[in-house]
Amino acid sequence: SSKNVRVVSGVMSFKQMQIPHQPHMGSRETQGKRPGQEREGHWQQYGKRHAKKEKPQQVRQQNQSMEEGDMRSLMMEMTLSHAHVLREHSSLLSKVFLVPAQCAAIQAAQDQGKTYSLAASAKPHNHGMGPAHLHKYRACMNQALHLIKQKVNTEANPAEKAYLEELSKKGKFFMDALEDMEGAQVQEIIQLFNLKAAYYNPQTASRTNQEQMTKVTVAVSKSTVKVPQVAPSEGMEVDPLDVNPRLLTQQLLLQLSGCQLKVGQAAPSNMERSLQIPL
Repeated sequence: SSKNVRVVSGVMSFKQMQIPHQPHMGSRETQGKRPGQEREGHWQQYGKRHAKKEKPQQVRQQNQSMEEGDMRSLMMEMTLSHAHVLREHSSLLSKVFLVPAQCAAIQAAQDQGKTYSLAASAKPHNHGMGPAHLHKYRACMNQALHLIKQKVNTEANPAEKAYLEELSKKGKFFMDALEDMEGAQVQEIIQLFNLKAAYYNPQTASRTNQEQMTKVTVAVSKSTVKVPQVAPSEGMEVDPLDVNPRLLTQQLLLQLSGCQLKVGQAAPSNMERSLQIPL
């Protein structure tokens, strides 16, 4: 029969011939496909669309259990970084002095702070006395001027004596001008005056120890202030005196016995050093 007919001379029959299927151009199989790219079946596409997704709560629990130690280390590193930036900014915005705690000017400022606290606590909402640091600053500077006057009387060097006399006069005019200014204007000039115990170890020293120091942090405007001055003899007003409040404050504090000006960034605190050990 015709089904069993074979072509001679080595030619393959129709059953032996395997012609690959070649879809014609423009068919659904070739649309959007590059050569060699396989077409995904219907069930494969369905599986991708309906794949099971983990719930956010499960993801959070896994992250918490797997990364709890990493998060703790990251928070410690971030805390140390912020503390470092804070110390840098503090060194730029304020000046730090170390003064013996037994200095009369420091004790006057501390006593004035206690007096302010008692008066403010009696009228917590409307005491009308302004910020506490202004009262501490006035008490400290007035006592410093009093000590400078005493040094003028005992100073033997003519050049140093002339410098102290000029400093005393300028300081007095400036403090008198602060008394006549409005509270907001005074706060713009005297921005910070903070006292804090330094180098104090309760195991080896007491609060009355002579070696204890007080850290004085001061932020004062450096803009020139014109203050009125009065001639000593005539009692008449003359041209205003130009005063740099920041420089004047520094000069007055450095006249205190044992005062040291700390320059640059402060060292890490005990709390920062304790955080650095685990890292």
